Amino acid sequence: MPDIFVNHHIKQEKKEIQPITPPKLPPLSHVFFAAQDADESILMLTRRHPITNVSWVITLLLLTILPIALNIFFPNWLSTFLTFLPQRYIIIFNFFYYALLVTYGFVSFLDWFYNILIVTNKSLVLIQFSDLVYHKIIEARLESIQHVTYSQTGPLSSFFDFGNLTIQTESREEHLQLNNIPHPQETADKIHDLSEGRHES
Repeated sequence: MPDIFVNHHIKQEKKEIQPITPPKLPPLSHVFFAAQDADESILMLTRRHPITNVSWVITLLLLTILPIALNIFFPNWLSTFLTFLPQRYIIIFNFFYYALLVTYGFVSFLDWFYNILIVTNKSLVLIQFSDLVYHKIIEARLESIQHVTYSQTGPLSSFFDFGNLTIQTESREEHLQLNNIPHPQETADKIHDLSEGRHES
């Protein structure tokens, strides 16, 4: 019996230190992007925290309820205010008002939904969507990443665990940044580990 323990101890001492390997993240098979290589798999996708949508959602709700509330407490207020317009133009005015609200809500949703950071087994892809006709795509190879930092400011970001992520590459002229993403520390750690794995391989 003592010999068994001694041999086991010796085997533990001879164990070699393994090089850093990328974390085993399950690929997202249901997600893809236009410039994706055939052997490239998406490991992570993140966008701004949903809590950041509260401001424009509340604004949209208030602007939607406002005309209804005015009609309840001040009947015919719009006709009194726009006395110089025929009734049919007042109806058109209401239509355009709510059409603008729908457009505002739609564009605000797209701004949240399509501003994303994609992490693959080869690179990072940052998609920046600003309006219906313009978007910008920035790609950086994992081995070109120099620094990954995150920041959280204020009690709200700490309570809901969201913050800003900044990724500096070898070019040092342009960095990747995505604001108000959920779990910034966890995301930064995963990207750092993937980058270290690419450097070691």
